[in-house]
Amino acid sequence: MTAFLICFIFTPIFTYLAEKRFRKSSKRDRFIGLLYSTIAILIPAIIAGVRDTTVGRDIGVYVTPVIEKASTLNFWNYITTADNEIGYALIMYFITLFTTNVHFSLFIIQLITILFIYLFAYKKREELPMWIVLLIYLLTWYCISYTMMRQSIAVAIIIFSTIYFTKRKYFKTLLLFLLAMSFHITAVLGLVVYAIIYIYSGRFSKKAIIVITSIILLGLLVATIFYEDLLYILTNVIKILPDRFYFYAQEYTAGKLYTNYSELLYKVFWLIVAAFYMFKMRKCKSDAAKLFMLLLVDFATFIVSLKIVNIGRAGYYFFYIALFYLIPNILNLYNKKKKMKILAGSVMILVMCVFWYWKFPVNSYSDTYPYTSSILTFLN
Repeated sequence: MTAFLICFIFTPIFTYLAEKRFRKSSKRDRFIGLLYSTIAILIPAIIAGVRDTTVGRDIGVYVTPVIEKASTLNFWNYITTADNEIGYALIMYFITLFTTNVHFSLFIIQLITILFIYLFAYKKREELPMWIVLLIYLLTWYCISYTMMRQSIAVAIIIFSTIYFTKRKYFKTLLLFLLAMSFHITAVLGLVVYAIIYIYSGRFSKKAIIVITSIILLGLLVATIFYEDLLYILTNVIKILPDRFYFYAQEYTAGKLYTNYSELLYKVFWLIVAAFYMFKMRKCKSDAAKLFMLLLVDFATFIVSLKIVNIGRAGYYFFYIALFYLIPNILNLYNKKKKMKILAGSVMILVMCVFWYWKFPVNSYSDTYPYTSSILTFLN
C-alpha cells in the first residue's frame, strides 16, 4: 500500500506545482516546471520498475521471455520470430542492448505510458487541470498497467493522438495511430474514438447527429448481441484482429459475480454523471454528447466481457479519455459555487478511491496487489 500511496499523493502534487510554473513565462519558471514534471513522471515509473516480477500477471509472458529471446538472438532472427507487435519487439530489443535486467524493462514500459499521458495533460492544460488528469490515471489505470503493459502504451498514444485529430492535423494523427498499433493491435479501436470525436464536434446538424446517434446505438446493440459472429468476421474473414480474440469468445469468464456487479455499478455511475453533464449543457452537438457516447461504447464492451475473457480491455480506449474530460468539465459547472465544486469533486474522487480499493487490495485484480519490492523494501 505504501508504494501506491506515494504515487497517488506525490505525483499529483508535483504535477500541480509544475502546472503553476508553466503558467508563467520566464525561463526559470519553465525550467522548474520541467523539473517538477520529471519528478512526477519518475515516481510511478520507478515504483513500477522496482516491483517484484510477481506483481502483475503478464510479466512472465510479455517481458522475461522477450528479454531472453532478444538477448540471445541476432536482430533479424529476433524480429522475424517475434510473437509481439513490432513496436514493442523493437523497444525490448533496444533495451537489451544496454541491460537484460527485467526491472529496467518494466521501468521503461511504464515510463512510455505515463509520458504520453503527461504530454496529453500538458497539451490540454488550458482545458484540463494537469494534476486531475494524472490523479484519474493513477486511480483508474496505473495498477491495471502493471499487467496490461503493451496495451497501456497503445491506449496512452491513442489518447495523445486525439489532440492532433481535433486540430485536424491528420498526418501526425496517422503517425501516432500507427505507432499505437505497433504496440497493440487493439489500437485499431482508435478509429472509433476518432469517429465519435468527429461526429460530435459540431460539424453536423442536429437532425444528422440524432440519426447518426441512433445508428451508433443500434450498432452497439447488434454488436453486443452478436459479438461472437462479429469476432469471427474480424479474426477469420477480414483478419483485422489476431485469431486469439476469437478464441477468447469460446471461453467464458469465471470471475466472481460480486466483482462483476461492482464494476457494473461503477460503469453505471459514470454514465449517470455523463448524462447529467449532457442534460446541464442541453446541446446535442456539445462535448457532453461525445463523452456520453465514449462511455456508452465502453459500457457495451463491459457487457460483452461478462461472456468473453478480456474483451473489456477494448473499452479502455473510450473510458479513460472520457474521464479525463468529464471530471474537470463537471467541476467547471460549479466555478461560481465553490462548495458545490468541492462536494462534486470529493464525491467523484471518493468513488474512484473506493473502486480502486475494491478492485485491487480486496480482489487483487490481475495479481497487481499486494505490491512487493525486493529492491526498495520500504515500498512494501
